Amino acid sequence: AKSQIAQTVYYARKHAHLTQGELAEKLGTKQSAIARIESGQVLTATMPVLSKIARACGGVFEFGIRFKKAVKAA
Repeated sequence: AKSQIAQTVYYARKHAHLTQGELAEKLGTKQSAIARIESGQVLTATMPVLSKIARACGGVFEFGIRFKKAVKAA
């Protein structure tokens, strides 16, 4: 299974109707770098990189933590 990052980048790019090459050009990188991210070969990506990808695709990068149960304050 692909990583959450790989799937998210793929869907963001498709939503923006961009090819890997077009997204790479907007980011100042190579198409092969985008392909590695989308294939799951790159397992980590920094928040600034994800933010740039989101902006290039017309979106906004958000980071959050969700809890299944309420957490009591200490």
